[in-house]
Amino acid sequence: MDTNREMATEWERGTIIIWMACVRPHMADLLSDEEIDDQLPEAWEREDDEIVRVYEFDDYLRGVNFAQMVGEIAEAQFHHPEIIIRYSGVEIRLTSHEAGGITDDDIEMAELIESEHN
Repeated sequence: MDTNREMATEWERGTIIIWMACVRPHMADLLSDEEIDDQLPEAWEREDDEIVRVYEFDDYLRGVNFAQMVGEIAEAQFHHPEIIIRYSGVEIRLTSHEAGGITDDDIEMAELIESEHN
């Protein structure tokens, strides 16, 4: 019996199981330009296949704390934005890579971030 081979097989199985647990149960459909315009939360802008907002803060650490909160929401939603922390602001960029653009998941995530920011 080859122990290394058995361990590799078990590791591969574990990787597959973990990967499968991380896959979203559905793939959202792309929104039309009109749907994006109608549903985009106030203060968010569309840039090509992403929706974007920059949140301004008076203090660097407030921005870092906000970015952490966004990360926690993203983890709960399993929808992870690009977060860019600058000295006085945090830029959030959302897109659904698997769908190739903007979906309801992006709009929902933007709305959740807005509700926590207000």
